[in-house]
Amino acid sequence: MFERLKSLPLTILLTILIWMYAEAQSSHAPRLEETSWTIRDVPVLVSGPQAVLEQYKVDFEPKFISVTVTGSSSSIGLLRDRLDKGGAAASGIRAYADISSQDREGSGRIRYVFPEGLSRSEAPDSFSYKLQERK
Repeated sequence: MFERLKSLPLTILLTILIWMYAEAQSSHAPRLEETSWTIRDVPVLVSGPQAVLEQYKVDFEPKFISVTVTGSSSSIGLLRDRLDKGGAAASGIRAYADISSQDREGSGRIRYVFPEGLSRSEAPDSFSYKLQERK
């Protein structure tokens, strides 16, 4: 039993050194600062089965939305550059009003596509629509 007690201080010392090393490694890991940006007037595009879109004219709301995205400072910087060059349409952010049935009126969820490194922070979830027979 006394033999085990002799190795206890060495075990404690090694445990503390390993813990200190792990703490030092995790505190030096690069942390990406996240930031947010709001893009106004993002067009909502209609999406759905080709047969439905050929047979009906889709009237829906909203046609334009504001979307707040979150990402690293560099991702937001690239987004801002694209916005400066070509507006909301050039941002790479896409919003789709997915029509999934032939119901004359209804609502659905807006589907979003974002450039790599960005995610949705705030944006509308749904849209309403009316289908009108094409002449």
